[in-house]
Amino acid sequence: MRFGIAVASAVLAYMAVGAIGLFMLLATWPGYAEASPGKTYTLPMLLARLGVALLSALAAGVAAGRISGPRAAWVAGVVLVAAAGWIHLAQVWADYPLWYHAAYVLPILPVMAAAAWASARRTARP
Repeated sequence: MRFGIAVASAVLAYMAVGAIGLFMLLATWPGYAEASPGKTYTLPMLLARLGVALLSALAAGVAAGRISGPRAAWVAGVVLVAAAGWIHLAQVWADYPLWYHAAYVLPILPVMAAAAWASARRTARP
């Protein structure tokens, strides 16, 4: 039960931090808001989006790590990589350069695992 909650919490944390981060970019960066409808982002805008993805993966890893441990982060990471991979391949492939797809999808799992490992509750062993 705890493991399933950790996986679900990680996925929800990833989505929530991502949604808030992208909203903040829209709300605070007029050029970004102007470029967003047509996805005509500049390099700094693409890097900002990758920063949001990185923060999302960190938050998801911490959520999984604190609740259940790194194994839950790996499972949630696989779910998120599969979902993000599908979205990038099937829906937004033509909208972004190849390097952006790789820079978005590939770090999800290792970043989540590292964050989970760093934040996992550890019990002292006698």
